[in-house]
Amino acid sequence: MSGSFAAMQKRGNLGGRITYSFVGRARASGVVQLALASRMRSRQSGRPRSSPRRSPGEARSPSPRRRCSHGSWAHGSSCQGGRYEAECENSEPCGSRPRESPQRHSSQDGRDPQDPPIAPDAKAQAWFIDDYAPARAAFLDQARALAGRFERVEQFAIPVASAQTKDLFVDGLYVPAQRAPKRLLILSSAVHGVEGPAGSAVQRLFMGEFMTPEALQDTGVLLLHAVNPYGFAVRRRVTEQNVDLNRNASTTNALYLTDNAGYPLVDALINPPDAVDTGAWAHRLFLLRAVAMIAQHGMPPLRQAVLQGQYAYPKGIYYGGGALAPQLQALAPRLEKIINDYPLSMSIDLHTGYGARGQLHVFLNPPADARTRQGLEQVFEGHPIDWGSGKDFYTVTGDITSWIGTLRRGGTHLPALFEYGTLDSQTTLGAIKSLQISVLENQGFQHGWASPADQARVAQDYREMFNPSAPAWRTKVITDSRAQLAQVMARLPTLQP
Repeated sequence: MSGSFAAMQKRGNLGGRITYSFVGRARASGVVQLALASRMRSRQSGRPRSSPRRSPGEARSPSPRRRCSHGSWAHGSSCQGGRYEAECENSEPCGSRPRESPQRHSSQDGRDPQDPPIAPDAKAQAWFIDDYAPARAAFLDQARALAGRFERVEQFAIPVASAQTKDLFVDGLYVPAQRAPKRLLILSSAVHGVEGPAGSAVQRLFMGEFMTPEALQDTGVLLLHAVNPYGFAVRRRVTEQNVDLNRNASTTNALYLTDNAGYPLVDALINPPDAVDTGAWAHRLFLLRAVAMIAQHGMPPLRQAVLQGQYAYPKGIYYGGGALAPQLQALAPRLEKIINDYPLSMSIDLHTGYGARGQLHVFLNPPADARTRQGLEQVFEGHPIDWGSGKDFYTVTGDITSWIGTLRRGGTHLPALFEYGTLDSQTTLGAIKSLQISVLENQGFQHGWASPADQARVAQDYREMFNPSAPAWRTKVITDSRAQLAQVMARLPTLQP
């Protein structure tokens, strides 16, 4: 079989170069085999295969196995609560078993076979608060305590309007350098709302363990809690207007005219126009459809096309909006005032989802300025940096950390992002699983659900993808964050602005 490659290239406005590679049959075959093997394991561990075809003259079984409208398998003539009525396998009532889902198999306590080999620690897990309101209350409690320990502390709350919920705020805590303003560190959380529990946990860890009088002599700290409070509260990645804030941040309107040339190629796959039915063929064949597209175009360009950000499909995933989001508009003048008091600044945006499960990825768009890149490499020396231009990662347009740097009138800004991996989405199969869950969540929000069971299962998978309940994963997030933040606080003062 031939393994030769042919390539076709396109260039999009402000979106960088997107290369479409047509892969050889050997590579495509290998990916398809992996996909089929994964499908077979899913069937063997979960739903049984349909009954074999009867041979001529063979008597029909008096109690054939049938699928009910809830997606369960049943014996008998009908299914309770659906189109048929009978008992499903293991004598469970029909409809009580969840429909097939793209989520990997986990135990009831959230443990996963791919969890990091670390002993769960109750103190580390206690930093996690899953819901927005109590997480905000905990942040504000610690903020008030710090305000009593340091001078000239500023606290602020930017209200975020919502037609669906109330009492939503972007909360800020600014503790200026107590002696001389030499450098500023900014930590932001919940830019993608559903990722808020981990980001809030790491911020409060930093407040509790790193904001000491010694550390803040010449270093100021600005904490931005729940930049997307709506998404945190309703467990969505985006704002109420379906805007991805990490594709939305810009000081000019040119961003919102960006042409993501690759996005139309994948639109039909990632933005289905009907209600979510996890028993439908379109859902069941998602894996093979995605594999076929990868075989035709190659994984890196498709990953880039999907994840880069797009500005033409308001109901689609990774929509960056048509203007700067209101909370960012309100935040910009305050950020500009604070950041320009320091010759050197660094922002770290806290995220979950992409990358190897249980691994803290330092994930950055490659900076054009050599001095900025050198500073980042010095701060994170000893820890690999996953530049967005690497083969397993991607670059984005309109990201928050780079936008913060554009608010400077001089000096140096180091933009960084911590990404805590959950579903091994840097791999082909992990990327497809993650994408399918994201597609289903957005599809259901935009077009509805075929049944409450569909909605519940997709919601569960979506939460686990961005906020795993596994004790080992949560312990690893806190352990790695503590080590990495200690290094940042030690190395940042060694840099010259």
